[in-house]
Amino acid sequence: MLLVSFYSTIPAVVFLATLSHFFGRHIALLVGSIVSVIVGTLLLLDSSTPAVGWWLSGSVIVTGITFGPMLLSEAVHRDTRGALMSVCLFQLFFGIFLAITVGSYLNPKGVGWCLTVLYMVQFLLIFMIAESPMFLVWASNRLRAEGSLFWYSGDDRSIARGQLSVLAGYYENNSKSLLATVKDVEIRNALGLLFVKGTLLAVGYWILVEFRIKMFVGANGSMSQNAVDILVASVQAVASLAVISLVDSFGRKNLMYASHIVNPCVMFCSWIYFAWIWSSDDKGFCWFPVFCSVVYTASYTVGLVTYLSVLVNEVFPLPIKDITSTIAGLCVAEAALMAVWCRNCLDGYTQFGYDNLKYFIFTELSGCLWTWLYAQETRGKPLMNLRT
Repeated sequence: MLLVSFYSTIPAVVFLATLSHFFGRHIALLVGSIVSVIVGTLLLLDSSTPAVGWWLSGSVIVTGITFGPMLLSEAVHRDTRGALMSVCLFQLFFGIFLAITVGSYLNPKGVGWCLTVLYMVQFLLIFMIAESPMFLVWASNRLRAEGSLFWYSGDDRSIARGQLSVLAGYYENNSKSLLATVKDVEIRNALGLLFVKGTLLAVGYWILVEFRIKMFVGANGSMSQNAVDILVASVQAVASLAVISLVDSFGRKNLMYASHIVNPCVMFCSWIYFAWIWSSDDKGFCWFPVFCSVVYTASYTVGLVTYLSVLVNEVFPLPIKDITSTIAGLCVAEAALMAVWCRNCLDGYTQFGYDNLKYFIFTELSGCLWTWLYAQETRGKPLMNLRT
């Protein structure tokens, strides 16, 4: 059933990105939230329609991590843009944490009722917000754009009209076709960076899945599998919460650099530890793999997961933002699917032997190099200065 949800992410992200491109981010969010309500209802009917609920849940995942940050990036102030986009990731990881912890104590019916109520509240909140003003100006709908800016500016008509004139003037002077946009050198570099970060995201998810197994084994059976899952989910939630305060103060690129340095160091220490216990009868330091997993999970969440969302929504211009968001969503689906499909291969890949370790270090260093060469520091900059 879990694979069904991952498979459904692929058509869901394509469908919602198409809606977002032609009808707006608000419409895509509304459709995603309606599907969320349907998912909650179907989970209440788990005895007859579980497969349908699992299938539709793929669109719920896509909506939360793709189109929420997209709308926020185009509507909020540049000084708080990164923090507010990161709130969407925190909601995702906190929701996973709640699902694992609460799901351990409630029966499926209870979980279904909780989800249905939350999804209904989500739909009402999304229904009340305005469309992205940048999208409306780009779509030549100036009347709705002024109303949207009026809503986001706190009902100040003079501010809304001033912002509208700036946006309209920019798009009149910098309008490009899709083909001309893709031919831009900086856009091609950003697309290459998106591919590299998406690949590293998939590899990182593999390692994260395997670390859960290593934690369970390395702790000599002192942790249950449920406890391991709760620990990993709580670390991701705390790390994503920390990102909210760090992304606009510490900077996007600096978070990426920190992740690319910490990840290979953790893997190297893990390789030494497992090489030692495999060649020794002494099984001490049983909590060391737990520590390594916590550090790696936090670093992975703070760096790769956060930056991929920021890269898609801050660097790419409106004509191709939906396409790049689709690519990013497919990277998430790819990561999850490969972690399930390639389980046997992953065991060989993550045995922490020297030969495999050097390849992992190479991928992290290559990601660091690409970050240095091609990644823009978007902190505090208006989107129009980032070629949008």
